[in-house]
Amino acid sequence: MCLKTKNNMKVGRVIASKVTASHTLYGFKAANLCNGFGINKTNQGFDVHDNHPKGATMWCAQPADDDKLWLQFDFEGVYPIGEVEVWNYNRYDPSTPGISYTNQGLKNIRIFYSIDKLDWVELKGPGYPYQLAKANGTNGCMATNLNDGNNTPINFGGISVRYVKICINPRPNDGNWGGINGNEPVFGLSEVQFHLGKGIGVEPVDDWTNLFKRESGWVGADAGYSIPCSGVDRPGASAQSNTIFLFGDTFIGEIDSMTGRRSDDTIMLNNTIGILKGNKPDKYAMDFIWGKNGSSNLSSVFIPKEGNDYYYWPQDGACIDNNLYVFALKVRQDLTGPEGFQFAVDGVDLLSIPLGTRGPIFEREKQMQTPLHFRGKESDDIFFGGSIMLNTSEAGAPDPDGYAYIYGWRNNPIGRELLVARTVPENIENFEEWRFWDGASWSSNIAACKAIFSGVSCEFSVSPVYWGMFENKFLLICQKDGMGQTVVYSTGQTPIGPFGQAVPIYYCPEPDSGESIYAYNAKAHPHLSKQGELLISYNVNSTSMEAHMNNGYIYRTRWICLYSVK
Repeated sequence: MCLKTKNNMKVGRVIASKVTASHTLYGFKAANLCNGFGINKTNQGFDVHDNHPKGATMWCAQPADDDKLWLQFDFEGVYPIGEVEVWNYNRYDPSTPGISYTNQGLKNIRIFYSIDKLDWVELKGPGYPYQLAKANGTNGCMATNLNDGNNTPINFGGISVRYVKICINPRPNDGNWGGINGNEPVFGLSEVQFHLGKGIGVEPVDDWTNLFKRESGWVGADAGYSIPCSGVDRPGASAQSNTIFLFGDTFIGEIDSMTGRRSDDTIMLNNTIGILKGNKPDKYAMDFIWGKNGSSNLSSVFIPKEGNDYYYWPQDGACIDNNLYVFALKVRQDLTGPEGFQFAVDGVDLLSIPLGTRGPIFEREKQMQTPLHFRGKESDDIFFGGSIMLNTSEAGAPDPDGYAYIYGWRNNPIGRELLVARTVPENIENFEEWRFWDGASWSSNIAACKAIFSGVSCEFSVSPVYWGMFENKFLLICQKDGMGQTVVYSTGQTPIGPFGQAVPIYYCPEPDSGESIYAYNAKAHPHLSKQGELLISYNVNSTSMEAHMNNGYIYRTRWICLYSVK
């Protein structure tokens, strides 16, 4: 079991933050199923439930015959569920001896689970189809669980979920044990407890999200790559070092803290950077920099030599031999695209900036054109620089082979494809020494690249993992199918995969609020993570400039944490 307490998790148990029901009788709240009301502990440490005469510590409902009846549990994070214990409706009222309240307890149920509340999967584990045992109506009722003669808990088997739904047929002697009130059936339940299994958990991390919630000056951006100045990219490595954040389009201005509206003089720059001292999400340790050569003038930090026709969007980067290297997309305006996507990418440049004691020495920046953009047929262009992994001893890799792996993508109508190249770090500027994976060997021909995964976003991460069920594997983190509300992972045995099926781990809720909001470009930040955890960020944006002006808090990275439950 997990030995640490998370946002809504006790040791060994997950507590549903929200419990909703399709029907609820007044005074019998669905929240009672997980708030501990009516639960007591025996001397042996077992949880038991009371038999409140009015049922005030329980839930019940009286739906019409043609209504759907369900209960839904939302953990507001993703957790591996092991066993689920159930206390059936345990009400007993001596003043109404003619009513058998325990017969109103649930009988036959179906259980579904989901990460996104859109795609539901029915649980069909041991004991399926699930029939719940009746409660006995005594004060101090043990968990009733399944009606199998042993009161066996329901077993989820460690499936990672955010939502669980219990569906009941609203018919007497099917959905319940025959209990009625007058001529209408009543359905009740006392308590449900979800216990952790072995697997993967994911939770929002408010401290890191709030680090980028600013109301003056730098007031929102996307991208958000993080680069350890030390060059060591493993958990805990940045405690005594600085981190450089690379941002794309950035708002500079003011946000009214009362209304959330941006000031009318707000401008957008194409790139900025941040420098964080240490590895804690401390606002006072974070500096934001914009302006050519970090001058704080109202311009981008990185400006292509070509001038006004192009601008840079930074991709990933790395610190090698006391130089900051950044792979930057060379972008121009293209008004033929829809609102929010009126741009075209024509190339990938490599930027090199020496590092001083206070950070990058911008006035010594060097820009290099690269062959890392290949224009194929029917818009299946190739771009490299979406993610970098230094698999070297200097970077703290667990099994170093001495190479820098630079990942890219190929646009494809059926799903953006993940590609990989490699070079030794000292040759990062010597593109003739780069080699591209062609599916069988390393080739000097970029056009020969073969996909090692399909459905990647254009920003993502590939990282070696040191712990849990991912130990000694390489973990790809990205947004499902490029853009959407689902963050996924895939594992590979080597830096070139093969990477397996995408596994959903988190549903980004921000687009649910409307305002033309979308989520994209999830990626991991190993060096900012704690041991046994992996910090992940994703971008939130809107296609509507009006929405951006009215709500200054949309446009910034959100942060989540992935960890292994043992």
